[in-house]
Amino acid sequence: MKRILLALLISLISVSVSAQNLTMDEMLKIMKMKDVGTVDDYMKSKKWNLIIIEKPKSDEAGVLAYSYEYQPLTTSLSIFMKKICMLLT
Repeated sequence: MKRILLALLISLISVSVSAQNLTMDEMLKIMKMKDVGTVDDYMKSKKWNLIIIEKPKSDEAGVLAYSYEYQPLTTSLSIFMKKICMLLT
């Protein structure tokens, strides 16, 4: 029973990750990269955008947070407003 649940969990995680343009192998590869610039370049090539950077502290690891195909609200709002204006004219 435990093996079935583990297999199901792994398959759900892999489907979720690959749906966002990354496989589990790629995630493991990224975690082994030491240079932040290399990680950032790789993630940008996969359409991920860096949204948060926290430097490491003496007792905590640093944080890099990415978002898949992230667009700031202002960009989305301006595109939406342009479409509305085009419809009205």
